[in-house]
Amino acid sequence: MLDTSIVYIPQRALYLTYIIMHISYSCVVWVILMCSFNYQQNIKRCLPGENPTDIFLCHRLQLTKLMQ
Repeated sequence: MLDTSIVYIPQRALYLTYIIMHISYSCVVWVILMCSFNYQQNIKRCLPGENPTDIFLCHRLQLTKLMQ
């Protein structure tokens, strides 16, 4: 019984690690997809004549537009 419990715990830990890695990987992929989609939308929404290549610059422009 002791041997099976010793073997069972690492398998469970590996399984949990696999689940956590899978969730974090899918979250990273989702964030990248959302950021690229938002980037395309933000380029359209940004002020004409200012063509920001930086997504954070674009967000700052939107925030300043909202603040005014």
